[in-house]
Amino acid sequence: IGLSSGDGELIRAQKRAGDLGLVGDITSVNTSLLKLLLKHGYLPVISPVGVDSKGQALNLNADLVAGEIGGNLHAEKVLFMTDVPGIYKNWPEESSLISTVTFSELSTISQNFEDGMAPKVQSLLTAVNKGAKSAYVFDGRSAQNLLRAIQGDIGTKVIP
Repeated sequence: IGLSSGDGELIRAQKRAGDLGLVGDITSVNTSLLKLLLKHGYLPVISPVGVDSKGQALNLNADLVAGEIGGNLHAEKVLFMTDVPGIYKNWPEESSLISTVTFSELSTISQNFEDGMAPKVQSLLTAVNKGAKSAYVFDGRSAQNLLRAIQGDIGTKVIP
């Protein structure tokens, strides 16, 4: 079932400071609707369009939405696809790929990331901090890689 982040008060947001147009930051998450849908066998597909307290639609970063929802649902695994094999301890040195990292270790190196990896790393941290058992980031350019990530065979695993 297709939903937006604003449906069922799933996510509330506020407009991001600065002149960025209708870009928002997440202020609260309510997973009641998702739990109900999952209980009845529905698979929610969520677009990252949230709303503020006045009903204004705001564009949200999809990775940040996934991290918040996965964490608040206490998911077993939250998966993030990207175009690199995982997290590099010394970004962007491929030889420094990390297979498993704790929340505190990743927090320490998180300020080293730029561009698209910065929100992914923030989302991994959010997911685990809010209750997910683990979060993975992996190269999602192949359908086979998705199956391998579900099995925990590739990518970087973030644990509490």
